[in-house]
Amino acid sequence: MAKGLNNYTSPCDMADLMERLYKGTLLEQEDCLDAISILKKQQVNNKIPAQIIPRWDIILERSEIKVAHKTGDMPGIEHDVGIVYAPGCDFIVSVMTENTDNDSAIEFIGAITKIALKAFQQN
Repeated sequence: MAKGLNNYTSPCDMADLMERLYKGTLLEQEDCLDAISILKKQQVNNKIPAQIIPRWDIILERSEIKVAHKTGDMPGIEHDVGIVYAPGCDFIVSVMTENTDNDSAIEFIGAITKIALKAFQQN
């Protein structure tokens, strides 16, 4: 820890950061839009978008649903936090796992997003 090699955050911290980006209050409005544009170009799409956007629709950018997100992983750890832009509802997803099988955690993050999308689109 003395070398500053340990980083700590929480799903709540990351959701708050994404919400402030979304609202344009984290940085100057234009900078928030630039940051979101970069996050929409995330190339690791096996978590938040995986169960709500077909793979080829992500690659070809032809889905009505867009996701601006940032992933993280290490052995036994999978994280993804982002903004889902869906017809009729935008929402924030922030999921962090630890001490787990990575493949199961990846599937879990996708499932959480799918459930959230369904719930928000019903309201």
